[in-house]
Amino acid sequence: MKVLLTLPGGFSKTIFEGDKDEVKNFLKGYQEIVGLMNNEVSTLAVEVVKEVIQKMIMLPHYRAWGQGAISKLENTQGKLEVVE
Repeated sequence: MKVLLTLPGGFSKTIFEGDKDEVKNFLKGYQEIVGLMNNEVSTLAVEVVKEVIQKMIMLPHYRAWGQGAISKLENTQGKLEVVE
């Protein structure tokens, strides 16, 4: 399965590939990090969070979730689409 990000203007790119469970965890991370972004948080704080998540990705259980969270931090615009 793939997760595509469609940006304004119609351009889309694959931001994640994995099995059904991995895609589910990726989407969960992508959605859960929105709470951080909705609060007024400094750019420095976001960078610190990204560093922590990068370390979490080293653990197999958190890999897909962490990639989803980082993808949201790096892609503030666009719409997700899951394709098989």
